[in-house]
Amino acid sequence: MTRARWATAGLGALAAGLVVVPGLVAGPGDEPPLVAAVCGVLGAILGWLVPYLCVKIGAPEQADWDTLRCRTVTGVRTLDVASVRRVTGWREVRNSGLVVTVLAVTDSAGTRIGFSAEDDAMRRVLRAVAAQVTRPAPGTPPVRASRLALSALEVRPLPWGGLFLRTVLSVVRATAYILVGIAVPIVLTLS
Repeated sequence: MTRARWATAGLGALAAGLVVVPGLVAGPGDEPPLVAAVCGVLGAILGWLVPYLCVKIGAPEQADWDTLRCRTVTGVRTLDVASVRRVTGWREVRNSGLVVTVLAVTDSAGTRIGFSAEDDAMRRVLRAVAAQVTRPAPGTPPVRASRLALSALEVRPLPWGGLFLRTVLSVVRATAYILVGIAVPIVLTLS
């Protein structure tokens, strides 16, 4: 397994352990300790952070025209720009209050790098990915892209209300993570 997969698996195991173990430590019918709820919320937040393991840090290190090297939390990753297989995206609010679309690009080797769609240093990658989405090379599988990614690549606009719905679903997902983090230890101690 690659470093990124090990980091994701470790973070997922830690999150699951923080959610489940405190509830198992308390006996049936015991008052759930405050530590269990805090650990549950912490585990839920760690699970929510998993997609951010692939986001680039700093300026990209350009290897050549076909590859792109970027530093991420899990180390340096090299993306083969000529063999992109999947593009997904999510929206996040930066500390300045600006809403930014983050694209995660995966190549045929499984390397995944995430970056802001508004990042000027990544324009070459965005143009190459948009070209592969609209005109795939003969003999290669088509690039799978989410609606938000297609909108960020300016290939196809989102349907009416698409960004609003995406934002509402992100809030619901974050709330669900936190509620599960609180509820699991409590339910385990009550059973």
